[in-house]
Order: sequence, then C-alpha cells, then structure tokens
Amino acid sequence: MFPAAASFPAIAYVGILEEYAYYVREQHAIPSDLTSDLTPRLTRARLIPGSSVLYDSDSNADLADNILDLQAAVSFAGGVVPELRLSTLARTDRRDKDYQSPLLTQVGDHVYTVASPQNARTERMYRRRVLVTDVDLRNL
Repeated sequence: MFPAAASFPAIAYVGILEEYAYYVREQHAIPSDLTSDLTPRLTRARLIPGSSVLYDSDSNADLADNILDLQAAVSFAGGVVPELRLSTLARTDRRDKDYQSPLLTQVGDHVYTVASPQNARTERMYRRRVLVTDVDLRNL
C-alpha cells in the first residue's frame, strides 16, 4: 500500500525506474537443430534495478538478427555537451560463396585479431557493414 501523498509534500513527480542490459548472443538458426549455424542476435534483458537479476522469466527480447558487435560511448564535447555514439556491426543473413570480405581489424575500441572467429574463411563470406550513429543528448 502506498502512503498518502500528503506525507510527501516535497515530491513533485513519481517515476518508475527500469534497467535494461543490451548484449549480443549467438543462437542456433534453428533452435531445435544444434547442427545449424549460429546466428548472432542483439538482445535486451530487463533487470531488477541495481542488480543483474532478470525481472522475470520473459525478460529477454531479441531485437535484431545478425548483429555481431554493439558499442555505446558517451563523450563530452567541450566538457559540457554530452554526446552518445552507437556503433553496430551487422552482417547479411546468408553467406555468398563467391565473396570474401576484408579482415576485420577494429570497430570502435574492439580490436579483432586475424585468429578471431569473425575472420574465419566461412565467416568472411558474409557481407558486413558498420553503422555509427551520433546522438546529441542535449536535444532529448
């Protein structure tokens, strides 16, 4: 039961705090077939605020398929205005047997080595793109 509003005279607004974690996970293309290819997925998990505990059993939600890397960085231009930079590395849904993409070397601050799984011969058959989005937070 919530206390009466009169007992909180200094409160002007009430909000509900929610916490989410965004991460890239790999799942079999056909979940029941463990021999199928792994597909990277951008996933969001709803957490109990201030913990790393899932809110409930249905808290995971797949947002996008074939996202290999996700990075978020906050900077302060001139020390005052915050800016958010989102970088995503995506790939096509299917391999192209006649195509070899260049080796991945670096996306944001994530360095890929030649031995990285994303630089394997079969993984380089996917066409890949990096998308960088800058958000000026003062306008939100």
